[in-house]
Amino acid sequence: MPTKRQEQGSFGEQRVVKECPCPRCKSRGALVRLPNNSKCADLICDFCGDPAQVKSTKVRRAGWQEFTYDLRPVRDRFARLR
Repeated sequence: MPTKRQEQGSFGEQRVVKECPCPRCKSRGALVRLPNNSKCADLICDFCGDPAQVKSTKVRRAGWQEFTYDLRPVRDRFARLR
């Protein structure tokens, strides 16, 4: 049974895949979830191959550059992120 933190992480990944463009190439709908427990990233862009790591409050590109998406407002309800 997943913990609350794991559920939030999964929710955040699903929302980012559905609503957010790739931070590098800006392609919409190109982000794909990687299998659980992948070493370096949670998502990868199907178009440019850029890996990304999702946190419950922000999205980080693999490496040290940050692209922030605040997911706290949609934690318990549906909302459209732009």
